[in-house]
Amino acid sequence: FIDMNSNSNNQGGGVYINGYNKNCNVVIFNNMITRNAHTGNGAYNYGGGLSIQTDNITLTNNTITGNVANQPGGGIVLSAYSSGVYDIFNNIIWGNSASSGGDIYIYNSNSVIKNVYNNNFDPSKVAGNPFTNQANNVNLDPLFIDSANGNFHLTQNSPLINIGNNIAPSLPATDFEDDSRIVGGIVDIGADEMALNNSPVANPDSPYTGIEGQIIILDGSGSNDSDGSIVLYEWDIDNAVKTAYGLTST
Repeated sequence: FIDMNSNSNNQGGGVYINGYNKNCNVVIFNNMITRNAHTGNGAYNYGGGLSIQTDNITLTNNTITGNVANQPGGGIVLSAYSSGVYDIFNNIIWGNSASSGGDIYIYNSNSVIKNVYNNNFDPSKVAGNPFTNQANNVNLDPLFIDSANGNFHLTQNSPLINIGNNIAPSLPATDFEDDSRIVGGIVDIGADEMALNNSPVANPDSPYTGIEGQIIILDGSGSNDSDGSIVLYEWDIDNAVKTAYGLTST
C-alpha cells in the first residue's frame, strides 16, 4: 500500500524503478498506489504514482488512483530504451491527473509491444506512444468504499467486479489482502477482489448490569462488517418491548 507520498526530484511520486541498461523484467501486481504526488517541474519529473524505465514490464491487478503530477503521467509513466513487451492487465489506473497523460503516459517506447487488456482508465487521459494491442478496457467509476478516507476496496455494486482477464500474465492467486483472487468465476479489476458478502458481526459488549433507575449505556462499537460498512445499529431490548437505534443507546 503506497499512499500519500510526495517527491519533487527525479521521477515517481509513489514509486520509481530505473532499469536503464540492466535488462530488467519488472513485474508489479496487487499494489495499491494511491494519493501520491510529484511536485517537480523539471523536464523529466514524470509520474505521480508510478514511473518505470525498462524494456519489459508486467502490471497486473493494481489499483493506481488519486495520484497527481505537475509534469506528464499522473497515474503511471512507462519508458523503454530498446525493444521489449509491456503487459498491462486488470488494473485500475483511473482518477489521476497531470499536465498530460493524466492516467497513463508512455514514451520512448515505439519499439515496445504494448498489450493493454481489461483495465479501467480514461482514454482522454492517455498520452505518448500508442498501444500495440488492446481490448476490453473500460472507463468507469470504480465505486470505492471510501476513497476520501483511504478505503479503496470495491463496493458490492462496483462495475469492475468479474470483468477482468483470467489468463493475465503473472495473475496472483490472492489479492492484496490474501483473499482468493477469483471469486464468482471471473477475476475483478484492481488490487482488491470482492469477497462473497459476509454478514456483519454484532458485538453488544454485554452483559450489562445495573439497578433500577440507573442509566446504562449500551455500546455496539465492537461490531464489524468485514467487507463493508455498518449503516444501522438496532437494539432489541426486553424482547422488543423497547427498540433503540444508534451506535450507543441508553
